[in-house]
Amino acid sequence: MSHKRIYWIIFLVFYSQFLYAQYRSISNQTIVGVRDGLSDRVTLGVKSDTLGNYYIHTPISLHRYANDKVQETVILESYNQNVKLIETSDNFLTVDKELCISVINKMSFSISAKHCIDEYLEGSIILVKSTDDMIKVLTETTPNTYNYYELNANVEKINILDKIELLSTEKILAIEKTAESELLFINDKDQLLSNKDGLIYKKDGPNVYPTKYKPLIYFDEISKQTYFSFGKYEGIYQFNGRVATQIWSKGFIDLIEHDDKGNLMLGLTGTVIMHLDELILISPDGVLHEMSHLLEPNNRILGIHSSNFEKNILFSTYNGLYHYSFLPIGIESY
Repeated sequence: MSHKRIYWIIFLVFYSQFLYAQYRSISNQTIVGVRDGLSDRVTLGVKSDTLGNYYIHTPISLHRYANDKVQETVILESYNQNVKLIETSDNFLTVDKELCISVINKMSFSISAKHCIDEYLEGSIILVKSTDDMIKVLTETTPNTYNYYELNANVEKINILDKIELLSTEKILAIEKTAESELLFINDKDQLLSNKDGLIYKKDGPNVYPTKYKPLIYFDEISKQTYFSFGKYEGIYQFNGRVATQIWSKGFIDLIEHDDKGNLMLGLTGTVIMHLDELILISPDGVLHEMSHLLEPNNRILGIHSSNFEKNILFSTYNGLYHYSFLPIGIESY
């Protein structure tokens, strides 16, 4: 037997063992659900700390989970599904469908304040989104005139940190602000525009799916890169300087989260809304890694959280909280 053939046999044996270890290590077991004390099987978001606590956001409650059971619960006053759970230095924030911010104090684990945003805003609310420590709101005051607000709710009274008027002849569907305070937005004509330079990029081509898929823009503070997705066209686009490049050709961005190590995790949907078909990890060096083997056919994921995607991932889903831990031989779910 030739040396070349022996090497191939050794390679195939090790490779098959790796695939088998990876396959048998995914159990897809829900580690936290109603039977563990959650108020609802739907988990909208989750945060974790270095002490082993998981803070789990359901539509009506915020739970502190540790040692395999719910330790504390805060009942939210109304249906909090509009904006994801936000963690600040001292508090947690949730925003309900009426745009009222509940501030949950970490030390006492109780609602320390509640503020309603709409009394501070001018015009009708068009978009609401959240980032770390921040809630962003776009309102339309008059036809084609928009006000952009950044609200910091970790104080006794909501402060309007930024208010910028945008003039546009088109309807704004998504908006984001870069490090240089430039506002980027996508309109209903599938154009990427800037409040400084006007039209930057336009996607030409046939419609792939209806406009039920909302456009998304995300600015990554670490890499200083902007990622966006149109509502009619498949793929992930990266905007750097004044150049927009398609870096992934399938799906529409439905979820995007970052960890503390500079990694980005993107959840892509295809033909079914709120059902992820692909998971893409973008490492700090810009390399894309497909991680779709973590997805289940019937698991509708609402949120992704981790301090280090290379070690573990928490999925908030309609069927509880899933926790995947990464090991050298593969992936183990427990």
